[in-house]
Amino acid sequence: MFKKAIVGGTFDHFHKGHKRLIEHGLSHFDRVIATTMSDEYVKTKSEDYSQFENFETRKREVLNFLEERAPGRFEIIKIDDIFGPTLNEDFDVQAIIVTNQTQKGADLINEERKEKNLPALEISVCPLELTEDGKPISSERIRAGEIDREGKLYIKPEWFEKELFITDKAIPDLKKPFGKLLPELSEKDVVDLKGTIISVGDESTKLLLSLKAKPSVSVIDFKVARIKKFSSLSELGFSGSENVLNITNPPGTLSPELFKAVMQLLRNKIFEQTIVMIDGEDDLSVLPLVLASPLGNCIFYGQPDEGIVKVLIDENHKAKAREIVARFTTRGH
Repeated sequence: MFKKAIVGGTFDHFHKGHKRLIEHGLSHFDRVIATTMSDEYVKTKSEDYSQFENFETRKREVLNFLEERAPGRFEIIKIDDIFGPTLNEDFDVQAIIVTNQTQKGADLINEERKEKNLPALEISVCPLELTEDGKPISSERIRAGEIDREGKLYIKPEWFEKELFITDKAIPDLKKPFGKLLPELSEKDVVDLKGTIISVGDESTKLLLSLKAKPSVSVIDFKVARIKKFSSLSELGFSGSENVLNITNPPGTLSPELFKAVMQLLRNKIFEQTIVMIDGEDDLSVLPLVLASPLGNCIFYGQPDEGIVKVLIDENHKAKAREIVARFTTRGH
């Protein structure tokens, strides 16, 4: 018997788990119908829709994968609710593909089909794809900036345990702007930012505060070009009501203390407006901030003698930061 199966989801930030789910369908059934949530449906599933990819992007990722793996054996359908076309009498499908995390949805569909005197769909359970830390891969964790689409962690567990020292291999990339270089910063560069605003460096922080853009996290050390210039928070424009977190990070290093602090601040979102006061040097703190940030956060830092760098965090920035930090060493220069 020629059997068709349906598999549904947001397919946001199309990842290794999505691929496994679809491949499971292709290996067990003759034809796969991929139902992809509309933008309107996705908005009902999450309070923060800003970092979801739009429908056309998500559909294109699924289409490209299926055209490569199974040309002529698939359809892609947009859906506006959990049922999609599954309750239509003329919808020719015999099975539904799920994981143990989504099986309740299949059970609900079968309950509704029973009410309409339609035969139950066979439920085919695909094993979950796990990430580097043994947890299920998910689009949510990708948007949160924890993992990439292959399930690899952006921050390695050992970076929370051992001090990392800069190496000659890491220096060339650190000299290049990590994002968009702005000769000068103006209000138009900070309006309409949806994610958390982060500032690194005293001058960058002072400039942002002067533009009435309050960074949620500011990393400072009272120095400019490694020479002490400031002696109080008020000189930078702070009100004095901010939380202050004192962190030790020696020059030329990334300390476990720094990684733990930015992880706690950015992943757990426990801050109001927090100042990370560095005892040592703040220059390299951009790296752990990029790695810990959810997609869509915005980091501003100074590029000596050139201007301000604006980094609107995306997956490429995070992969680049991970690559650079991997060139650091735990044994000194």
